[in-house]
Amino acid sequence: MDAVSEIKQKLDIVDVVGRYVSLKKAGKNFKGVCPFHTENTPSFMVSPELQIFKCFGCGESGDIISFIQKIEGIEFMNALEMLAERAGVKIEKNTLDPNTKLKKQIYYINELSTKFYHLLLTTHDLGKPGLDYLRKNRGLSDSTIKKFMLGYAPDTSNVITGFLEKRGLNREDLVLAGVSVKRGNSDYVDKFRGRVLFPLVSVDGKVLGFTGRTIINREPKYLNTNETLIFRKSSFLYGLDKAKLAIKKEGAVFVEGQMDVISAHQAGIENVIASSGTSLTTEQLKILARYTKDIIFCFDADSAGVSAVLRAIELGENMDFNVRAAVIPDGYKDLDEVIKKDPTTAKEVLNNSIPAYDFILLSVIKRYNKNSPEGKKKIMEEIMPWFSRIQNKVLIDHYSKQIAKELDLSQETVLSMFSDPGKSAEMASSDIQKSVFLSKQSLESYIISLLLKTELDTFREFAYKLNPEDFKNETLRGIFASLLKYRKESGEFIPNQFSEKLEDSSYREFFFDLYMWDHTDLLNDPTGLAREIRQVVSRIKRDSISQKMTLLTEQISIAEREKDDKRKTKLTKEFESLMQERASLENLSV
Repeated sequence: MDAVSEIKQKLDIVDVVGRYVSLKKAGKNFKGVCPFHTENTPSFMVSPELQIFKCFGCGESGDIISFIQKIEGIEFMNALEMLAERAGVKIEKNTLDPNTKLKKQIYYINELSTKFYHLLLTTHDLGKPGLDYLRKNRGLSDSTIKKFMLGYAPDTSNVITGFLEKRGLNREDLVLAGVSVKRGNSDYVDKFRGRVLFPLVSVDGKVLGFTGRTIINREPKYLNTNETLIFRKSSFLYGLDKAKLAIKKEGAVFVEGQMDVISAHQAGIENVIASSGTSLTTEQLKILARYTKDIIFCFDADSAGVSAVLRAIELGENMDFNVRAAVIPDGYKDLDEVIKKDPTTAKEVLNNSIPAYDFILLSVIKRYNKNSPEGKKKIMEEIMPWFSRIQNKVLIDHYSKQIAKELDLSQETVLSMFSDPGKSAEMASSDIQKSVFLSKQSLESYIISLLLKTELDTFREFAYKLNPEDFKNETLRGIFASLLKYRKESGEFIPNQFSEKLEDSSYREFFFDLYMWDHTDLLNDPTGLAREIRQVVSRIKRDSISQKMTLLTEQISIAEREKDDKRKTKLTKEFESLMQERASLENLSV
């Protein structure tokens, strides 16, 4: 057993954290006032089961070692030595990372693979489908393709594997690097096939892995390198290596995908970055904080994109970033589409970004009828957990006037919602934790956090009414699918055991956050818990069905235009079936 594992085995995180923070029991967890930021209502949670901590106010999280690093302001080895002394564990001073040699090998494999895939894309007949896609479909110039070292993996099984083997590289190392996969007992094949490849480059210019975008209608649409010794999605920012100097001067523009980043750079907007196959994380923001505290979030214009902006705003605000949001104009899907039509308009979209609180107000008002009493009530219920966090009197006056004007209310009525500091703090720390926006993503997070705490009978009653495809967020979809499989095979839920079965570290970190949510009151009320789960399951399912019905409506219209009566009849029956299913869910939510 290595020193880190031995220390974690001998020390309990509750005891260690308890020396710095006054903790009180909260269900299976412990709760206290966060030592890393100022707060009135405790939102700092410690889990003895998972041996981790998480603050739902500022986002700080980690294990026993990272807690000591943060609280003492010391490096990893110093924290390790401090805990080792407390645990009675001896640390060899000359201990080196046992994986140093293997990490170098993976870097080398990725470097060779990047050059090979790029050469194939730009000079070989096998790369022509990828080059046509990037030039014609995406409008990229050859200089941009070279700048980002984009590549192409042909739809054959032994291109990169064979190439690297001929250079004397070990097959097992190719699997560890993530460019090959093992099929059966002895067959090794390429991981990426029929895909345009985006090298994932670290801030110091090293290739950590790849994202592959299919061009032959193969699922998944995007395929990422799995977690490796050198790559963790949750701490990676795509494009930062090329954007860091511009970010220092102009602040950062955070977009959803790699193509948004590449198109922006081609248009001369160079301070643009993105995450890679994961929602925004606190780790990514900590890295970004080295370069700027100014962020503009510019995500897709659909409901999932708006939800992502709201979550990003919350994380950014909690970490003291100056947060703004860019609003994609009607008729466009994302920044990439705006750039394709008119780069000047894209620059205006970013220049006209609005403060975070304006975006929150705008996005909520869009979802309700602000002229009806019920609509006004719902809008106020959703925005106030955010706006009640404002302490600055000038901002309170400004936004109370703005809200009053938008909703045709008196400023006094709106100000009364700001007036109770205790209530404001409580709403800010608990309601936002429970995803007050009830967006698709927040509902999805909430239901998983509840199902993680339920007994097996309750889990079976409700969880199987949902399918993984009902979850729009990729990470949550993966966690839910893993949870269904785990509970089916294991029955009893053991948190640490389940987390080990999550292959992706970003899944594990998201799971830790979900598991740490405090549902003590609900768990003490089985009837209330069942009612809550029933209502949320019904809402998610109805949203999923509504989305399918919208798609079917479009397909029926196409069938009508093409006078395809047979297809129209088939689609209409599917539509009617979905209508009946959605109607039956109305009873489930009661």
